[in-house]
Amino acid sequence: GRFIRRWKDHYTTELLTYIIATPTFIILLWLFFDKITTKTMAVTISMTFFMLSGAVLKDIKDTTSDELAGLKTLAVVFQPKTLLKTSIILLWIYYTTLVLFTLVGVYDISTLIALAPALGLFYATVKFIKNNWLITTSLVKPIKVKIYSNLLSVSLFAISGLLSPT
Repeated sequence: GRFIRRWKDHYTTELLTYIIATPTFIILLWLFFDKITTKTMAVTISMTFFMLSGAVLKDIKDTTSDELAGLKTLAVVFQPKTLLKTSIILLWIYYTTLVLFTLVGVYDISTLIALAPALGLFYATVKFIKNNWLITTSLVKPIKVKIYSNLLSVSLFAISGLLSPT
């Protein structure tokens, strides 16, 4: 720490770490079970957007302490509403990848079941927009709905992958 700072101390290196480490980790896990295919890359893309949506929000709770420590994390540099918008956009991209990769035949049609929880994300998105993207106590329920719908979607995505014939 004295000569080389941690990568998570600055948002650019932190983002770079997530952008490189997330897909690399997913591919590594895949290689334990099968060879790299088009489906591997599709799952990697979908899951990277999903994981990045959470990564952009993770430091919001530590904003004050990070700022006092002189760190330039995402939460220190960007407003919470910007990070929330980014997270929502990344989640919608995740859902879009599920549709696109199903349409082109990379994912089995059963993957579309993982879209059902998008209704929860839609509900949360509408509430966030109505609240002008400001994080207040009135958003506790929409945030919980967002979290649970995301977990349900990724669970259904995994189950559909396990049950698909290919």
